[in-house]
Amino acid sequence: MTTPFFSIIIPTYNSSKTIARCLDSIIGQVFTNFELIISDGSSSDNTLEIVNQYKWLHPDIIILSERDNGIYDAMNKAIARASGEWVYFLGSDDYLLGRNVLNELTQKIKLDDFDYVYGNVFSPEYGDNYDGEFDSKKILEKNICHQALFVRKKLLQKMGGFNTRYKLLADYDFNLRCMFDKRVRKRHVDLLVAFYAPAGSSSTITDETFAKDKSWLILKYGFSAYNWRQRFQMCDRIVREFITRIKK
Repeated sequence: MTTPFFSIIIPTYNSSKTIARCLDSIIGQVFTNFELIISDGSSSDNTLEIVNQYKWLHPDIIILSERDNGIYDAMNKAIARASGEWVYFLGSDDYLLGRNVLNELTQKIKLDDFDYVYGNVFSPEYGDNYDGEFDSKKILEKNICHQALFVRKKLLQKMGGFNTRYKLLADYDFNLRCMFDKRVRKRHVDLLVAFYAPAGSSSTITDETFAKDKSWLILKYGFSAYNWRQRFQMCDRIVREFITRIKK
């Protein structure tokens, strides 16, 4: 059996209103060397009924359905099942933009030996082309959408997947680790990959645990990227935040 180039993972939970459009955008791709994994958290609506209708037409679709500890737990479970060289996560209310997206990505990925390749997304919340190339400074202020990101499975395994301590922004934690790690071969491609739905939980609810940890994570992962003055400023910021929390 040929190894899939992409493992496309869709975490779902009560996604009956949007999952068909998401699946149609994948199944209709010109490039077809991928596997599709649905990681469902025991939906109580007819999400699985819809997915099984697609599986009847496309038997290779893999369906995982069991209770999970949130979206990133569902993603981690699917990573363990994935057999593709590259892994891509698409929200059940998102969709790929155009039938040629995966084909264009494949051509760009094959040009060089990278581990972490990302494009842009269209979002009513963040704009038409969010958000270009990131570096160690830009990642401090905003996140790379996972709907634009393609990662080698080997890198995901090496990094230990997603930290489920963060219920809504574990992908931000993962991106910080990758952006600050000089061993990770990163590339931005100027390609609009997906529509990113504004109603996603990570865009409407604050991940308080990640917000509390963010400064510490930046210092932890990016220590070598800062000069001594910046390190001092970051440590001072962490202390101030800690004192503020204590006073509350």
